[in-house]
This record gives sequence, structure tokens and C-alpha cells, in this order.
Amino acid sequence: MPPNRPPKILLVVPDSDERQHLIRLLEIDGNEVSAFASGAEVGTAAEDIDLAVAAFEQLDLPAADFFARLRAIPYQAHLPILVLLRENSRVVEQALDAGADDYVAQPVIAAAFTRRAKRMLEAQDAHNKFIESERRWLQTYADGRVPQLLIDPVSGMIVDANAAAIEFYGYSRETLKQKFLYDLNVTGEEPLNLEVSAAFNYYHRLASGTVCAVNLFSSSVEVGGQSLLHTSVFDNSKRLRAERSAEDHRRMVQALRNAATAVSQSLELDEVLDQILNEVYEVVHPDAANIMLIEDDVARIVRMRGYENHTSDEEVLATRFPLSETPNLRQIAETRRPIRIADAQNYEGWLHLRMAGWIGSNLGVPVFDEQTLFGFLVVDSASTDYFTELDAERLQAFAASAAVALRNARLYDRVREQAIALENRVAERTAELDSGRSQLQAILDAMIEGVVYTEFNGINEHVRYTNRALIELLGFSSQEWMSKPGLMRRWG
Repeated sequence: MPPNRPPKILLVVPDSDERQHLIRLLEIDGNEVSAFASGAEVGTAAEDIDLAVAAFEQLDLPAADFFARLRAIPYQAHLPILVLLRENSRVVEQALDAGADDYVAQPVIAAAFTRRAKRMLEAQDAHNKFIESERRWLQTYADGRVPQLLIDPVSGMIVDANAAAIEFYGYSRETLKQKFLYDLNVTGEEPLNLEVSAAFNYYHRLASGTVCAVNLFSSSVEVGGQSLLHTSVFDNSKRLRAERSAEDHRRMVQALRNAATAVSQSLELDEVLDQILNEVYEVVHPDAANIMLIEDDVARIVRMRGYENHTSDEEVLATRFPLSETPNLRQIAETRRPIRIADAQNYEGWLHLRMAGWIGSNLGVPVFDEQTLFGFLVVDSASTDYFTELDAERLQAFAASAAVALRNARLYDRVREQAIALENRVAERTAELDSGRSQLQAILDAMIEGVVYTEFNGINEHVRYTNRALIELLGFSSQEWMSKPGLMRRWG
């Protein structure tokens, strides 16, 4: 019954004295009573009532028809009906078969009658409250923004879906009602125990084919007298994407740090380029990757990883890619921009080499600095449409590290070449001086006059050279002249 109004009772009793007596009993308990001598008189008074009381054997209408008419009125399908009758098993059975819920024997005992009526009103009030609660719940369920499903806990069959679930999954209500919950699971596995209220984590495939990570929160409910599992579906994909994005960012930062460390600590170009390819694998996850260098407008692979499962290293390293005959590389070289090829085998201008027949998609970025295009950093996947714009951005960051390594290597080669050239010039000059010294000594040794060469340090004069003629003339050896400064004063 609606709140803040007394219970409304319909009373149909032909006997006037009995009718008045029952009215007084019912009104004492605070009920609002509409009383009639016959069922034909009731009319609209039968609407919006909480209990019907009728003298079963004195009804002027067939009891079953009268009771059915009362319960056909909107919101009165479960109207309780109490009948008054002589306590006779046959009559009681007839009354119950006609639709009565309970009976009170005539002549009526006041206490028994009021107690029975009160109990039936309380039961009806509880039922009405339950119906109203269920109605409100169903309204909230139907209008809720969260996708919600009603599921048979025994079979797992979807019994109903609200509008939000229909929009989320992309199926019509009728299509969803033909599915089991596990039909939505990517793996096809059944929930652990549908009869237990719990939370589950699954991946559900939508009608579009998109796979979403979902959290299912389930609890038992009773709807229309049927025990069901009420399941709320929360799309967890955004949170997982955010977590994955944060993890990818952390991995990217670490990979770039590793590449930068390799560039700064090693002058071994092959070692540095291999480290860069290793970091590319950690972030972009290709099936194969390579670094190409350009020489005379022809690209060649100098470092690679992942191609060993499809061809030999010798074949890869021996292959040349003239830019004029390789449209994707030529475009990268001209624009200094990455190129993503979603379907390599159907890409116009793709070089259909034997070693590249397995490639489904391709991504290439330029390796360059402000002045020089060194080559390309390229990744391949066996799957079509594998690489994304984000992959292109990340690959370009690694290409920048490769450009630094190549520039450092070229600077190192240039410095080394200059050092070698300088060393060669020094050696040549030294040879020239040695040759001149040898020629001068030959001339001095051929002279018949004695020749001595000295250096004065401010205190003593030291002999640095004597020719053969001087040694023969004076009889002192070259070592004696150089070790005895006094000889020079004596003979000078």
C-alpha cells in the first residue's frame, strides 16, 4: 500500500448486521472500508485496495469470476482475498479453488477475524514493498549507465541486458539473450562459480571484434520470482592501457638510456649499432630489424637481427637497394620522414625479394643529423598492419642515437686518418734528415783536414763530432774527444 495512507479493504457481505459488525472491527484497527451487499455493486470501489473480504456462499456472482475480476485490475494481481464461510471441507475446497487465499468460519469470531485480516494486510504490505523495490531496481537497472546483465546462475545464459550493455557490446537485446556469458569471453572459458556473488576479470569480445578487458561484479537478485545473477560490467581497458602506457614509457626511457650509454662509451660502431637494435626489440617488438647505410645512392644492410629464421646472413648482407629502384627508401630519403607499410606484399613498388617474402608489414625511419643522411633504421613484422604511429616515433628516437654513433665513428675515422697521415709525414721527414746527416758525415769523413764540432754550455766546451782525419792526426779516439773536454783546450 502507498505510504501515509490507511489500508483499504473491500467488504462484500449481504447480511446488513454482519456487514456493519465487520466494518466496526476493521475500522477499529485503522482500516478504510468500502462495504457492499453484493459483488455487482462494487464497481470502481474495487480499485486500489489492499484486501478483499467476501461472504463466499452468499455472493451474487460466481466467486471465481469475481475474484479474477478483482485481480485483473492494474497492480492487484496478487490481491489477497479472505472469505467467510461455514467451516465445511467441501465449501473450503471450493473457495480455495475459486481463488481465495484464506478463510474465517461463520459465525465470525471477532478476534480470529481481525487477526487474520491484519496478518494478510501485513503480508500484502510486505509484498507491495518488495514489488515497489523490484520496480525501482529494474528501473535503475534499465536506465543505468553501467552495462548490466541478468544471468541464469545455473546455465550461464544471459536472461536480459540493459541499454548500456547493448551499447557496450554492440549486440541487440535479443542477440545477447541467445548467448551464454562465456560466449563473450575471448578464451571461451566459463566463470569459476556463477552461483557465488563475486568479482571476475575477463577479456570480452564485442560485436565489432574489439577485445576489452572487463571487471564483472556479480550478486544474487530475485526478479519476478526468479533467482538471477546481477552482473555489472566495467570496461577496464582504459586503465590497463594507461598502466601499459606508463610501463612502455618506462621501458622506452630505459632503452634510450642504454642506447645513449653504448654510444658514449664505445667507439666500436658494430657493437653500438647492435645494442641499438637490441633496444628496438625491447620497445617496438618487431620480428626483424636492420640498419642500412647509404653509399653512392645505394643502401646496404650493415647490422641486423631476426632474419636468420628466413634467410642467410650472407644473402642479406650481399643485397643492395638502389634508392632509384626502392620507392619506400627513396621517399624516406627525400622527406626525412618515417614510412609505415601496412601490407608489404601488396605495396606498390615493394621489392619482392626471396628473402623478404615473409614480411607482412614494414616500418622505416631515416638515420640523419643536420647535414647528413646516413641511412635507415628498418623493422619488419610477419603480421600485416602491425606497426603504429607511436612505433614510428619511438623508432625515430633510436635512429637519432644511431646517427650520433655514425657521426662519432666518422669523426673517429677522420681523426685516425689524420693521425696516420701525420705519422707518415714525420717518418718521411725523419728519413730525409737521416739521409742528409749520412751525406754530410760521408763528406766530412772524406776530408784530409781534421774537423771537430763542439757545443759550449757556458762553462765547458763539449765535443760532439770528430772526423776520421782528426782521429788519425792526433791519435785520440772519438770517444776520448767526447769524454775529455780538456783535450779541446790542449789542442785548441
